[in-house]
Amino acid sequence: MDPSSGSWTGVAQGTAVIEYSLSGGCSSFVTVTVDAGPNVSMFSTSTPYMYAGGFEVVHFSSTTLPSATYTISYTISGANTSSGIAIAAPLAFTGPSASFLTSAPIGSPGITIVTINSIKNTTTGCISALSSGNVASFTVNPVVIPFACH
Repeated sequence: MDPSSGSWTGVAQGTAVIEYSLSGGCSSFVTVTVDAGPNVSMFSTSTPYMYAGGFEVVHFSSTTLPSATYTISYTISGANTSSGIAIAAPLAFTGPSASFLTSAPIGSPGITIVTINSIKNTTTGCISALSSGNVASFTVNPVVIPFACH
């Protein structure tokens, strides 16, 4: 514990009773619970191909992520770009997989990459950054407009 700020670091997940003592013999006990971030160690992401102008469906799965409601933050790069996007509404995940739509239509043909950057448990407020299994690429096909000859 940092005595100047009262901040604790390096605390493991779980519940603990902390005693805070003052000079003169006074002390106080407080029970604290430390929540861990979502376990994203077994995570995978995929996307199907699509046509320009539509919303992309992003699938993800995890055998370690507990059932809960999450906010997903992601970026899009490649032929289409956007950054710092979070899904519009929290996603109820009941495992082992779920899907969400991109928050804006994907407009440009070409290879586009979706990267899920973090997952936040909306109940505990805990966030986990992802570093593997969190990237999927897909090809955005141009919209084909039929041409009729007269």
